[in-house]
Amino acid sequence: MLRAFGILRGDVVAVVGAGGKTTLVYRLASEARAAGLTVLVTTTTHMGALDDEVTGPVLVDGESADTLVALGEALAGEGRATLLGRRLRPDKLEGIAPARVDVLAPLADLVLVEADGARGRSLKVPAPHEPVIPASTTLVVVVCALDALGQPLDEDRVHRTSLVRAGAWAHLPAPDRLPSWIGQGGFADVIAHRGATIVGINGDAAVPAGSEPVELVVRAVAQSRSHDWSVIADVPLDETIWSSIEDSTGITMLSLGDTRDGALASAAAAAGATAAAIPSSWIRKVVTRGGGKWVLEPYIFVRFQDWASRSTGLVKVYIRIAPDEMYRRIAAAQGSSSQNQNMAQATIVVLGLIGILFIIIEGAALAMGWALARSITRSVHALFTGTERLRLGDLGHRIPIWSRDQLGELAESFNAMTANLETLLEQQAEKRRLEEELRIAREIQMSLLPRQAPPIAGLSLAAFCEPAREVGGDYYDFFVLGPGRLGMLVADVAGKGTSAALYMAELKGLMLSLSQIHESPRTLLVEVNRIIAHNLDSRSFITMTYAVVDVPKRTLTYARAGHTPLIHRTTASPPVATLIAPNGMVVGLQLDGLEHKFEELLEEETLPLVDGDVFVLYTDGVSEAMSGDGELYGEERLRSLVEEHGGLGSDGLRERIARDVELHVAGADRHDDMTMIVVTVERTAGA
Repeated sequence: MLRAFGILRGDVVAVVGAGGKTTLVYRLASEARAAGLTVLVTTTTHMGALDDEVTGPVLVDGESADTLVALGEALAGEGRATLLGRRLRPDKLEGIAPARVDVLAPLADLVLVEADGARGRSLKVPAPHEPVIPASTTLVVVVCALDALGQPLDEDRVHRTSLVRAGAWAHLPAPDRLPSWIGQGGFADVIAHRGATIVGINGDAAVPAGSEPVELVVRAVAQSRSHDWSVIADVPLDETIWSSIEDSTGITMLSLGDTRDGALASAAAAAGATAAAIPSSWIRKVVTRGGGKWVLEPYIFVRFQDWASRSTGLVKVYIRIAPDEMYRRIAAAQGSSSQNQNMAQATIVVLGLIGILFIIIEGAALAMGWALARSITRSVHALFTGTERLRLGDLGHRIPIWSRDQLGELAESFNAMTANLETLLEQQAEKRRLEEELRIAREIQMSLLPRQAPPIAGLSLAAFCEPAREVGGDYYDFFVLGPGRLGMLVADVAGKGTSAALYMAELKGLMLSLSQIHESPRTLLVEVNRIIAHNLDSRSFITMTYAVVDVPKRTLTYARAGHTPLIHRTTASPPVATLIAPNGMVVGLQLDGLEHKFEELLEEETLPLVDGDVFVLYTDGVSEAMSGDGELYGEERLRSLVEEHGGLGSDGLRERIARDVELHVAGADRHDDMTMIVVTVERTAGA
């Protein structure tokens, strides 16, 4: 059947008609494989169920990421394959677009397409969804019915697409088929050829060298709506076309070629050039048909397209332009008189002089620009050198200032910056030294505070002190006065920082000495005021509360010198916490008569100790802790907290108070030191 239909290697066979198309396609595919041809079976309409043994692997365009790769592998492996658009149902398969067939045609020796077209009355009219035969079809087989042997009853309907020529076609052989890349929109562009060979592109955009001159052809392709036939028209760019261009524009085409020294085309001789080759200079003096004297002979690039692969390339076109010839043509087209032409020539001379003047100005501007650039680069280099010296630690380096422009001001700012950096580094070193000294002072101050509360039977003690700065003026201490007797002190030196810390250290020395001499808290505070008042400056004073706990006697005796109240929580049901503040002045004021007044106002109170009672001594850094919006923590809030959580024990209550104060402050800067002693009375073994 292949021989009967005249099917050859490389054919694209479209099988169309009213019935039996799939059967005929199977028969042709089997014979082609037996003849050693690779076969691609597809459809542009619909097909029934496929026989894999005849058609080979079935590939669906939408089911593979790279259908072309899978198709190539199937053809190379089994020599046959079927490509479909999608599966509608098991017995109905949808085909691919005709243009897709044109792309796939080069992959196989024979392409069999079941299609529908409009060749003859016996064919059914294609439905709107049924495409026509592909443009690359070389053989059409029209099927009306098949006999028992599978032969078409009407063999006159087997025909090959015909080629009709018009015109000489002396420049190139007439093409017998369209490239697969030309779509329904047709084609219109320039192609290049050497003799009877079309110039192709091998990946670069230049015309390959050859012994024959390059010629250009304008080619256009139009296809019929049914894709049954196409029209190809060529217009060679020969001597007639180039002469017409010269007559209308005054631009002469000299040569087409790869290089400027290539052979001249026939159009160059017709242009009237006196030289046998293209000159090396673009400006030369020649005699042309228009009478021009000085001409320009540049070259331009014309883009052309590869007919076979659709790639684009560039070919050099050497042209000749006579400026005065072009001007005369423009003037003649506008109907200018001889007088106007003379005036125009004078205008050209004036414009030429103006052009020379512009060249002079441009030269002067270039010189000025060079000088300015030199000045800028010198200043920038000096800045770069200065930054490098600064990076290496040379703070004494200074940049020379050559001008008073912005770069000079920048250099001056750089010099000032390096001087400031040197000063800042000195200040930073001094700051580090002071911070180190303050750190040492803080360690010394914290060493003056008790490391832990002394163990006293019947008492549970807890305390903490947190300065607002590196060192502070708050102070607390415990003094063991004998068996079952303990002295407790909480004090606050007015102010913060180093001076307050020094006064706190002085107070500690006094308390260590006087607590062993005076049993009464009031007597001890009177003696402390008498001694320390002469050592404080006029702007400083101390507030303090001193208490003596006597466990055997079950009493707590205390005196308050201008300090915050003492909080006492009883074990009543429910527990009640009260603020107790007996009279007393601050310690250390240096005014006439105040020493007597201090002793007169200072009161001493004694409270009984009951198991479960809680006493809290604190400084105003706790009660006056301030939140970010300026709200004080307050003594009442502290009293309520002690009343509610006093049963936690000394350590638990201390942590609860510290945490609540921290939540109230919420990260705001602290303005004062915080110090606190918590005492819980416990049941003793002998009680």
